[in-house]
Amino acid sequence: MMDWYLAMSGQLHEVDDATLINNMPSDLVWNPINSNPNVRVVVDGNSTFILHPVEQENNWYVGYAIEQVVNIGQGNAVYRYHPNNNSPTIWNNDDSTIIADLRNTGKFNKKPW
Repeated sequence: MMDWYLAMSGQLHEVDDATLINNMPSDLVWNPINSNPNVRVVVDGNSTFILHPVEQENNWYVGYAIEQVVNIGQGNAVYRYHPNNNSPTIWNNDDSTIIADLRNTGKFNKKPW
């Protein structure tokens, strides 16, 4: 994902849709023009997770996630999560199951943004 971000010169919201799609990582199946399902937001304590779907074998899973941690007076942090292999987390799982899977290092890698 960082390569995609860098290809856009850090301007994901200012380039046209065709440029975004043409530079999308080949291992990510996500259509920003017809997002079905839509990006999902989950709040857990001081963390807000933005979840992006991925289609694998005609089923939807959590493809990657961005977490923003806000600790008032202590600073903020942003992390990205990506699955170790194919995503094991079904998109329609409840919020607590998805958060547990994201925090499970056997399922997802967490890296500072």
